[in-house]
Amino acid sequence: MDARNGFFAESVEEGLERIRKETGRRVADTGFRGKRKDTRHFVTDDGRGFLCMRMSGRLFFMGKKLVTGRGKPVTGTRDVRYFAIKEGRKLRYVRVAKCVYCAFVLGRWDEDCEVAVKDGDEGHLEPGNLAAKEGAAGVSSGEALALHAEVYRKEFRRIVRMLGFQFNFRTALCEDIVQDAFLYACGMEDHKGDFTAFWVWNAQQRCKMILRHPEEEWDERLAAAPDTPFEYPMGRFLSHQPYYEVWDTLRAGWTDEEAMERLGLGRNQYHLRKDRMRRMLKKCLNNDIYFMNHVCEIV
Repeated sequence: MDARNGFFAESVEEGLERIRKETGRRVADTGFRGKRKDTRHFVTDDGRGFLCMRMSGRLFFMGKKLVTGRGKPVTGTRDVRYFAIKEGRKLRYVRVAKCVYCAFVLGRWDEDCEVAVKDGDEGHLEPGNLAAKEGAAGVSSGEALALHAEVYRKEFRRIVRMLGFQFNFRTALCEDIVQDAFLYACGMEDHKGDFTAFWVWNAQQRCKMILRHPEEEWDERLAAAPDTPFEYPMGRFLSHQPYYEVWDTLRAGWTDEEAMERLGLGRNQYHLRKDRMRRMLKKCLNNDIYFMNHVCEIV
């Protein structure tokens, strides 16, 4: 299939079936989503990529070109192959070997996983010719785990409680985050600082990422809390004190003039904060509606 051309399909399965017939290869979802939530990236077991997006109410499939890390066309068999994925105004280069490994071996996308081609030929990207690099970020070696096992036993529960208090997350979610951050820290052999501090910092960054992009965690969190009525409380999105104060005065029944006087704000400054607060509330409510719809689907 020419990467410049594409085709429409009524469903994802219909599109994948057509790709299987035209390529004669297996095809799977890489699990990579990037910043655009309305697109999916598929790859065959020999390294050919396809993009799926919604267009005019239907699904549009399009092949992706292979490029080098500098965006140039692949010419030699030992050129490392990448997919160029547009994220906003920038291009992100995602290695094809990693896409194949995550799709057919891991069955999920692992951002920190590093993949090696066993025979060194970048043109042979079959799953059997790929392996995760031992000790790479996200794939910790047994020695690194053993080295920090005592730290893990002493600090794990304390860090879980700290994250639960700081970010108002459930204990089960905090435990998953802390464990993932520990594995990542173990794999960062180049990091020369304090291990525990780096572990805590990475766990906090993961929590902040969930707050900024909660939709990325829906699939994992639905199974853990199917009875939770509201997964994203308003207070969490209104954690910025200036916006919370505006919301609190309106919730208490104050008029705009009374709120401006109480908060000591000018008219323009007050209305700017009020508009920003409304946008934050809408985002929160949309997230909760999406969450509840998916809970109903699986229950």
